Amino acid sequence: MDNKEQLDEFRKKVRHDAACKEAEDAAYDRVVGDLARLFGRDLPLLIPCVLGSKTPRKDVTWSRYTQESLKADTKETVHYIQRFKAAILEGGNLAVKLGKESDGVLVVDFDTDDETVIGSFLRHNPEFNETLRTRGSRGCAFWYRATGYYPTGVFNIEVPEMGRVGELRCGNRLATVWGKNAAGADYIRLVDAPLISFDYKGFRWDAGWTFVESKKESRVRIVWDRFNEVLRDQDGGIVEALVGRYFPGAVFGTDNEWHCANIGGDPPRKKGSFHITATGWCQDFDGSFPNTGIIDTLLSAQRADATGEPLTLEEIFAAIKEDTGEDFILAPPDRSRDTRAVLYLPVDGLTERRECYEPFYVGCAATEKFFYRDGAFSYVEEDPEVGTVLRVLKPGGLAAQIETVFQLRKKFVDEKGNVLERRVNLKLAEALQGLRLASRGGS
Repeated sequence: MDNKEQLDEFRKKVRHDAACKEAEDAAYDRVVGDLARLFGRDLPLLIPCVLGSKTPRKDVTWSRYTQESLKADTKETVHYIQRFKAAILEGGNLAVKLGKESDGVLVVDFDTDDETVIGSFLRHNPEFNETLRTRGSRGCAFWYRATGYYPTGVFNIEVPEMGRVGELRCGNRLATVWGKNAAGADYIRLVDAPLISFDYKGFRWDAGWTFVESKKESRVRIVWDRFNEVLRDQDGGIVEALVGRYFPGAVFGTDNEWHCANIGGDPPRKKGSFHITATGWCQDFDGSFPNTGIIDTLLSAQRADATGEPLTLEEIFAAIKEDTGEDFILAPPDRSRDTRAVLYLPVDGLTERRECYEPFYVGCAATEKFFYRDGAFSYVEEDPEVGTVLRVLKPGGLAAQIETVFQLRKKFVDEKGNVLERRVNLKLAEALQGLRLASRGGS
């Protein structure tokens, strides 16, 4: 290639790079300008998340970000800007760090499409007809700027006979404002309007609506044997990925361990160094944190207090999959095919006869296997010598067999006096009590 051809190729590359940069700048200006129209010139603190997810992008330590810290000329700021632009160019996602770093921006987030719930909220709080309202995969989120006092954390909205229908998302939490949901569909705006200002203490609610502080729980099932085997073999880069994401200030030392100042992942200092081994064991040199696996460390109350970023198993293992390609999450059981009848275990003052004893008799008889006869519960068995026989079912047998017939639930009263229910397994003591009560007709 002669000098002229080289010059032509160089000019083409320059024009291409300039065109790409122009397109990137246009996309950035379009998204940021649109959000400024809704939130005002002082934008909330926007956190770049994985496309189609609420999980912050790799090395985005959102819990420690502040408006001031991101104005500083640091590596962390440069990294944040890079991840922010990448999120925009890929089409998502951006979340708002709710609370003081976003000038009091909070969200009322409903998970249901039930019009009676949304209608009740708007009937009591008509101001929210005029504020930004978004939708991800279901329900809708009402955005507002809180005035006066407001708490941190998440509070479940619970409605009589429906249970949890949504949540109040308050300070130091994330809420997605732009991007795509897990199915790949765009977040949409049901009401495209600037945020209203509203006193957090000024909400009006329908009778019976209650609010319970949400404790982050995860119901995912993990293939722990394979996960632990991979960690023992130091394979797959899992510990390195977790350290990079959740302990961003850690430094890899000559002893083949990562070191940081504390469980929050700040850069190491001379004293009080927190260290993480290549197989994922974490410990503080000063003894303030015991020798614990990295997953338990990330889930610990100490880390949540230090970072303001409580985590769940689902979030951690979703991050592992994103960063390493390793998937240790088992698919959830398909409860939609559970055709067993619902049976409530008896609780004095909370359950009625029609919920306990009557379904028990009917359900057992319908199996044509379990029966109540001569004051005892019995079951049908095929005896090779005498044929079909009816044998007495002992309490231990009842405890083992009843879940093949029923979905078991139990009612309880929470600390605020609300009557709730949960799925349970049958214990032997409850089987004995059930036998005694049922044999007396539930008296």
